[in-house]
Amino acid sequence: MVLDYAVSPDVSAGVPSWWEENYGSQPDLTMNLPWKYDEEKGIGSTNPEVQKEETRDIVFDPLLPEPGDAVTISARIQNYSLKDNFTPVTVRFYLDDPRNGGTLMEDKNGNSEFELPSINARQSQVINLEGWVMPEGLNSDSKIYVVIDEADEVPEVHENNNIGWALINPNLGIATSNEEQMSGIPEKHTLDQNYPNPFNPATNIRFELNTPSDVRLEVFDMIGRRVDVLVDSRMTSGIHEVRFDASALSSGIYIYRLKTPNTVQTRKMVLMK
Repeated sequence: MVLDYAVSPDVSAGVPSWWEENYGSQPDLTMNLPWKYDEEKGIGSTNPEVQKEETRDIVFDPLLPEPGDAVTISARIQNYSLKDNFTPVTVRFYLDDPRNGGTLMEDKNGNSEFELPSINARQSQVINLEGWVMPEGLNSDSKIYVVIDEADEVPEVHENNNIGWALINPNLGIATSNEEQMSGIPEKHTLDQNYPNPFNPATNIRFELNTPSDVRLEVFDMIGRRVDVLVDSRMTSGIHEVRFDASALSSGIYIYRLKTPNTVQTRKMVLMK
C-alpha cells in the first residue's frame, strides 16, 4: 500500500511528526487525483500515464454539455499541506492537454487566468470558469484540463500534481483513440477499465475479443448480487463498447465481469451520486 496524504495528520507536541517535517514547511496545491498511485499499488490501467491525472474536482454545469451550450466549469483546488498558502496562485483551464497542443480557455468576459489569493492548510477553494461555449467536433475522449501555478511561482511540497483532467461528456460519439484501435484484431480477450470512473449515472465498458465468442457481461454489487446483465450473446472478434446506466442503483462500488468460454475477467467501478 502506498500512502500519499493522511486525512487528519496528527500534529505533535514538542517532537516534529513525519507530517510536520514533510508537509509543514510548504503548501501542496493540487486536485483530488484518486488514481495517481495505482501503478505503485499494483492496480492495472489501460493508460496509467493519462489516468493518474484524472480528477473528481472538475465539475460541469450542465453535467453533460452538448455543442453550443454555455458551460460553467468548476475546479476545486486543495491544499493538502499543514502550511497555509498566502501567495496568489494562477489557475488556467485548457481544452485538451496543454503539453500537447491544448487550447487555453476563456470565460464569457474573455478571462483566461484565474487567481486564488490564498488557501489555508487542509482546506480548498473553488474556481469557476463561466460562460464557455462548447464547440462542435468534440468526442467522448475530449478532456478539460486544469493547471495550477503553471509558471511554478509557488514553492510546494510536490510539483508533479498540479494538473488534472475530466471528460467533458463521455456520450459524444466514439473517442479518437478507439477509432484508431478498431482497425485491428486484438491479441487476446481483454476487459478494460470503465470510463468515466467514478461515474454518475452512466459509464462505458469496453472489451476486446481476439476470436468470435459467446460473451456474458454482468454487473454485481459488493455482496455478490447480480444487478444487471449487459451482454449475453455471441459476438464477433474486435473491440466492443457497452454503456451501463446505473440510474436505479445506489452509490457504491460495483464489480463488472466478462465471461467467455476461455476467460473470466473482473474489474471494479465506483458509482457516486
